[in-house]
Amino acid sequence: MRFCIYKRKMLILTLTLSFILLLGWSWIKLTLDLKPTHLNGDGVKRISASSWDPTRLPYNNPGLLRRAVYQNNLEQLLLNAATFRQDPELVLVIQVQHKTQYLRLLIESLQQSPDIQRVLLIFSLTHLSQEIIDIVRSVDFCQGIQIIFPYSLQLYPEEFPGQDPLDCPRDLSKEEALRRRCKNAEYPDSYGHYREAQFTQAKHHWAWMLHFVWEKVLSIRNYRGSVLFIEEDSYLLPDFYHFYQLMNQLQSSEYQDCQLLSLGTHQTLEHDKEVARRIDLVGWTAGKHNMGIGMKREVFSSIAHCLKEFCTYDDYNWDWSLQYISAHCLPRPLKVMVPRLPRIYQTSDCGMQQQCEPNTAAKRMASVLASAQSYLFPSSLDIGLNQDATPNRPHTKNGGWGDVRDHRLCQAYTKL
Repeated sequence: MRFCIYKRKMLILTLTLSFILLLGWSWIKLTLDLKPTHLNGDGVKRISASSWDPTRLPYNNPGLLRRAVYQNNLEQLLLNAATFRQDPELVLVIQVQHKTQYLRLLIESLQQSPDIQRVLLIFSLTHLSQEIIDIVRSVDFCQGIQIIFPYSLQLYPEEFPGQDPLDCPRDLSKEEALRRRCKNAEYPDSYGHYREAQFTQAKHHWAWMLHFVWEKVLSIRNYRGSVLFIEEDSYLLPDFYHFYQLMNQLQSSEYQDCQLLSLGTHQTLEHDKEVARRIDLVGWTAGKHNMGIGMKREVFSSIAHCLKEFCTYDDYNWDWSLQYISAHCLPRPLKVMVPRLPRIYQTSDCGMQQQCEPNTAAKRMASVLASAQSYLFPSSLDIGLNQDATPNRPHTKNGGWGDVRDHRLCQAYTKL
């Protein structure tokens, strides 16, 4: 009888140990799949573009995908480091949602710059897919890093910060929400609407990205230059780097009261030689200067000191939230240096709030480039307007950001 009990215990113990070993091997295998081939002496991991296989990522398992994202952001694999060994002279951060055709068009525009090898590209991804990762890995003309927003809808599809099924529907009245006891019943926005994760995600990503790039990316920990932030549906003219560095030099030598550099506004002017070399120094406005903005570490630090005000302002747009703290919290309102002839264009916007198909956008950009080509690469810049920046509060809140959970997560990015 005792022998039978002993055999049963040994069988249970053997099965338990086998299960534990199987789980352990699965975790080790996943970790090894994501490991770089070697570690450089400066602490930065360096691999070739083919070392991380996107076909093996667990796209349909949010829990495992979160683990892979954590591993990616921890390792910060540096692409093309063996080919381009010099320190970057400009860091360009691209916030990527899922517009892959526009991202391809952006990369094509970057390849046209004769100075692109001086740039470090940081792709900050909201959504992971094999196609997006393949596009990032296809970049072979400069150094690149891929970071991934770790609180996206893809990673949290049915819980906060995604859309929890127990959250209140957008248009439910507060009275009815309290009666139903849905999770965020106490926190509608200024217009009585409840949060929609598909809209709150972009502001979360921008706030996380700003902090992660400046505080966590090892490759630029000693970098003292400017970081330029753009979105995936941007198109840059071939002299964007040349022009940006001219503005940077002018800012450092003569206009240190100008905190931001912008590559252009949404307004398009007629192209001529004088317009192409002229810049304006004006107060920063969200609706005008939210494409291609650059800042130095000191400006980031000022914005970080106003993180509470940024994160609690009831507007799901990062740019209008930035304008709010410019008027209400920063030591002085933001002032921007911006060219009359844009060096950046939004390819997904055809005007009058119409979406541009990628093929249409490509033709439009080819036309813009053809008309501006002979006026690019000016040897110097001329000053047009030079206005004092005054507190310019947004005319109205756009709402969509009343939930205290969004406020808390947004403020927590400095601690995560």
